[in-house]
Amino acid sequence: MIRDADAGKTPAVCFLFGEETYWMDLAVNAFRKALIRPESADFNCDLLQADETDGDSVVRIAGSFPLMSGKRLVVVKSIQKFSPNDKKRILSYVQAPLASTCLLLTAPEADRRQTFYAELTALAAAAECKPLYENQAVDWVGQAVKLRKRVIQPEAASLLVQQTGTGMWPLTHEIEKLITFAGEKTELELADVEAVTGFSRRYNTWDFADAVGRKDLERALDVLRILLRQRSTGPALIMDLHRRIILLTRVLILLSERAKKEAMASALRVKPFFVDEYIAQARRFSLPELRAADRTLLEADFQIKTGRLDGESALTLAVYDLIRGRRGRRYFTGESA
Repeated sequence: MIRDADAGKTPAVCFLFGEETYWMDLAVNAFRKALIRPESADFNCDLLQADETDGDSVVRIAGSFPLMSGKRLVVVKSIQKFSPNDKKRILSYVQAPLASTCLLLTAPEADRRQTFYAELTALAAAAECKPLYENQAVDWVGQAVKLRKRVIQPEAASLLVQQTGTGMWPLTHEIEKLITFAGEKTELELADVEAVTGFSRRYNTWDFADAVGRKDLERALDVLRILLRQRSTGPALIMDLHRRIILLTRVLILLSERAKKEAMASALRVKPFFVDEYIAQARRFSLPELRAADRTLLEADFQIKTGRLDGESALTLAVYDLIRGRRGRRYFTGESA
C-alpha cells in the first residue's frame, strides 16, 4: 500500500489494522506526500483521532471537495474507539465514497470477526500491520542502518533486538541513539550496542546451566540464544548441561543420605558457598527427572552430530524437556515426566 502511494495510486478508502503502528505512521506520511501539496495542506489534509471526533464529522469532512487541489486526505486514527452509531456512519460513507477524497482509517485493535471490521475490510483497501518476528526485526535493523550509510554486525543487530524488542518505533529510536553514539564509525559493533542499551556483560555457560537448574525457562532460552550468537557450539553447551545434571543427581543422593553441607562441598569438589544454590536447584528435580534429563541430552547431542537438527533447535527442545518436568511428554525420549 505504501508503494502504491509512492507510485501515485491511492484508493478512496484505506483501512490499516494491527499492532505495529510504525507501518500506519509510514503510510500516513506516504499518502500525504503523494496527495497533498505543501501550500494546500491546511485546506486538504485532516488528521483526526476517533476519541476526539464522531462519525458525522468524519463523513462531512470526507464528503467535502478539495480546495486548490485535486485531492483531499482524511486520516482517522484508532477507529476502534468509535461508538456503534459512529461506525455505522463510517460504513455508510465507505459504501459510496467521494472519489476526490482518500479516507485513511487505522485501528491497532480490530477483531475482524465483528461485522463492522468484516464489512470495512471487504469494502476498503485493507492491510494488516503485523509485528515483526525476532529474525525479521534483526534483518530490518540491518536494512535501517544501511539506509543511514552504516553497517551493523549481525550479533550487534541481534542484541539490539533482544534488548529493545521487535517494536519498530522503539528500534528506530535506539538506532538513532546508536548512530549518534558511534560518531564517525561506519561499522556498528556489539560493544556499541552494549554501551547504548546498558548491556554490560556477556553471558557464559555457567549462567545457562544455572537457569536450567532453576527451571527458569524464559531466562534459559534467552541465555542460550546469546551464547549461540557468541559462537558457543551445541555439543559444548550440552556437555555443560550434562555436567550440571550429574552434579544435581549427586546432590539429591547426598541429601537422601543426610550429608552435612561441608561433607557435600568436599564430595562435590566445590566451594562451600555454592552448596546452597546447588541444593535449591536439585530440589526442583526428582531422580527420575534427572535420569530422563541425561537421556534427553544424549539424544540431543546425537541429533546435532548426525545433522538431523541444528544446535539451536536441538538445545531449545532439550531445554523444554528438562525444565517442564512433569507436564506433558518429552520431545527426545517420548516419555511422560
